[in-house]
Amino acid sequence: MECSGDGIRKIQQKVQGAGLPPVQFDYNGTFTVHMHLPVQKKARPKTAPAKKVVQKPAREKTAPEGKLSVSKLKTKQFKEQFGEKFGYTGEPLDRKIAILEQIIREDPIDYDALQESFDVSKKTVKRDLKSLKEDNLIIFEGSPKTGKYILTTSGRQVMEKL
Repeated sequence: MECSGDGIRKIQQKVQGAGLPPVQFDYNGTFTVHMHLPVQKKARPKTAPAKKVVQKPAREKTAPEGKLSVSKLKTKQFKEQFGEKFGYTGEPLDRKIAILEQIIREDPIDYDALQESFDVSKKTVKRDLKSLKEDNLIIFEGSPKTGKYILTTSGRQVMEKL
């Protein structure tokens, strides 16, 4: 017969046996389990390239220091390289870049505005988000009600290189 807490121990043993990061349990009025997937790190070059100093335009809304600028996504060169790298073309490419712009500005994804501006269904916008997640460019962080999409570390690196 199992005792109270046996399930927690089983979860911890299974996670540890799989070589995953430890599970976190919160007991603040409700029972919450936090599981994290391992992050694959790429080898860094031994010498870091010199950082470029870029002046930010006064009126442009940019993400905090170290983050991408929305104006970069609006360039023709970025659009061509991004589309070529991930196999996007035409309107799907434009929609995905519009979604990335909202994420970089740290705005919540406005499904209605995207639907209206591109004349597509909500399902199409969700498929675009799914595609960006599958390409490891974005991830949803937080609870379904209050969370938001953010760029992944690899997504940020890819976009900075383009």
